[in-house]
Amino acid sequence: MKDYKSSMPKVHGRTTINHEARMELMINCSEYVFMDWFYREISKRKDPDIADCYVKTGFNTEQQQMLMQRLISKGFLIAAPDKTPILTPKWEASFADLDKEFEKFFWVKGGKVCWTGSKGKAKELYIKLRRSTSRELILKKRNMYFKLLELETWRQKMMATVFLGPKGEGRWKDEWEDELQEARDKQNKAEEEYKKREDVQPLSEDKMKEMYGKDNL
Repeated sequence: MKDYKSSMPKVHGRTTINHEARMELMINCSEYVFMDWFYREISKRKDPDIADCYVKTGFNTEQQQMLMQRLISKGFLIAAPDKTPILTPKWEASFADLDKEFEKFFWVKGGKVCWTGSKGKAKELYIKLRRSTSRELILKKRNMYFKLLELETWRQKMMATVFLGPKGEGRWKDEWEDELQEARDKQNKAEEEYKKREDVQPLSEDKMKEMYGKDNL
């Protein structure tokens, strides 16, 4: 985070605290205020600035460092040596409408339902997984899995509950990147071999006579 060198600026920020969410996240008011500011700055693709944090929250440098350490220990941030801490999905997931997110992004693909099995149970598992995992990563894994199904039509589609799994330990964690690349390599090899077979032209009668002799035909 950027530091400031001049005198302390005037504090004029304000934060509205959602106490229901705060209690669910198990953080105090100071942690909530700091996390709200930090998330907004990262969302703007800005490097959080110590002076700006003071203006918006009233926390001095020492307090900011202390709050960051507490939020790292609670899983909201990841420490990055000599760099700004990395934001985890934990804060954003607490405010997202995960019911709508599940319906709009995970359960359907291309405007059509793409999963089998219990929708209610799948939604429950999805919401639990989103507390620790970003929507982008889950959808990236899902899309790779469905692409693999297109290439390997012999595969039977798994149920959404199997993909998500209990306690976030579902098949979504499989190395779908590697399996997808392997399937693509096999497909490319098969296409090349087929093309080679198409390039082989049947021998003409004159060519056969030339190769084998007239009396051997």
